[in-house]
Amino acid sequence: MKFSQVILLIFFVITDNIHQTSSIALGIADTISLYNATDKLSVLTSQNFSSTVYQSKTAWLIEFYASWCGHCRSYANIYREIAANAWTWKSIVRVGAINCYGGDSLELCRQRGVRGFPTIQLIRPGAAFDNTSKPILIPATDAEDVTKELIRELDNIHRKYNSWPDFTPANRVIFEELYARVPRTTKLLLVIVEKRDDLIGRQLILDFSKYQEQMTIFRTTLDGRLWHKFHINITDVPALFVILKNRTAERIPVKHNRRNTSRRKVNMVDLELVLSHMFRQEIPQMKDIQGQAYHALIQWLTVLIKYFPGREPIMNYLERLLSKVKEQSNGFSGNAFQQLIDTKTSDAYLPNNHNRYQYCAGSQPQYRGYPCALWLLFHTLTVSQYEKESQQLDVLEVPLAIKSYVKHFFTCRQCSQNFMNETMNITQINTKNKQEAILYLWKVHNHVNKRLRADVTEDPRYPKVQFPTKFLCPTSKNIDSSLILKESQQRNEFSSQSEYLISKLDSVNETNNRFDGIRYLPNMIQKYPFYTFILFILLIIAISRHRHCQAKRKRYTL
Repeated sequence: MKFSQVILLIFFVITDNIHQTSSIALGIADTISLYNATDKLSVLTSQNFSSTVYQSKTAWLIEFYASWCGHCRSYANIYREIAANAWTWKSIVRVGAINCYGGDSLELCRQRGVRGFPTIQLIRPGAAFDNTSKPILIPATDAEDVTKELIRELDNIHRKYNSWPDFTPANRVIFEELYARVPRTTKLLLVIVEKRDDLIGRQLILDFSKYQEQMTIFRTTLDGRLWHKFHINITDVPALFVILKNRTAERIPVKHNRRNTSRRKVNMVDLELVLSHMFRQEIPQMKDIQGQAYHALIQWLTVLIKYFPGREPIMNYLERLLSKVKEQSNGFSGNAFQQLIDTKTSDAYLPNNHNRYQYCAGSQPQYRGYPCALWLLFHTLTVSQYEKESQQLDVLEVPLAIKSYVKHFFTCRQCSQNFMNETMNITQINTKNKQEAILYLWKVHNHVNKRLRADVTEDPRYPKVQFPTKFLCPTSKNIDSSLILKESQQRNEFSSQSEYLISKLDSVNETNNRFDGIRYLPNMIQKYPFYTFILFILLIIAISRHRHCQAKRKRYTL
């Protein structure tokens, strides 16, 4: 056997050994589901998929994902939001997810025509196992768009069961005959008047679908004739009416937000991302966490465990982290804390796969981000504390913990000092008023916003305004109307541009995910240094022999 063949044989033996070992290691880690029993969706597997989904009387919205896929992990929180949106619709459509990585699940996903991750399919009620009923593909975009598309597709599905809602507008019905079209069990009859393409009526029908035996909701649109009986103008829609037994209509006041608030909705991704930055980057910056800083850390973790509205794995993680911190009563170094926070189990972890803020995303990378999310976390904790029903509530607990954290750990030192100045009177909070902590923090935040108004750090797309805005509280007198007006103009100006930027960012993230495999190379080198060293030596020998043979061949041909 030639030397080159020997090298090649050794190379294949080593790489095959590495591949098998790493495949086992990765297989154990990556087959873990991204969802659990606390999420408002069904965790599907190859064992329960057929019995659960096929021949079901409800439709099924299913995410097919792979646990190794970085984008799938980032998308998990968005899909949780979709599941929460559709939670009350479960008599019509159920939400589920299946991990396509490995084993029988991979073959099942292939049979369902899944060619990339994540893929969202809507499976019609009564679908057969033989796949004769083709699934409906729904693009895996943000939660609001997926929810809207789901409503449209549910409207298009043929009514196979009597329990399926009737979304068809009742435009040709005579007003006096409305009660003749409802079941005898109906105790409440509602009619919503809207434009043909509006989704509010259909969403209302889905929201109350579990009460369909006692409540009937009709849609009527402006291209029909029924709506004229309600004596309203086109500008009044959408309008909701209750139809009384005496065949008269009474309008129900509805406040409809016509502004596009999809980019301003608070997102759990931001709260989890701010915790990740806080524990993985900011706190470990301290060389030594001892004395007052150590007690501030315990105080902060205690408040998070009490009031952070997190998922079960995150709350488990915080509790175990606090326990480990308390074990080292003399404190520890920042590097030691860094090692503590990286420990995780399947039921206790802090996600590190979020890569972009949602609510706190700025128009440029240098704007908003972490400071915005930090304020968001602070306000969330004060509100969460207020919602607790405990009679012995320590109103100062959350504000003092926030102040201690900012003092010892917030790495923008000038900002930290400014916050100390703003909260010098924090102990004067009225502890008898449960709302006082919420109001106090907003007063501080308003002072900061006023001071930083027109500063170079201000995002031109999201100017710093006083809370509450005129939109949220029209009767408030403590509002700078010029700031509100400018804010509204700025948002209208950038509305179309924001959609483009978001789609571009999503496209870049998707492209980056294709090269996720390269990131495993450094890990492989660290895990298998001996094999790597041998391969490196063999590679050098092979290159040297190749050059030697080339030089030798060239000498003989001259």
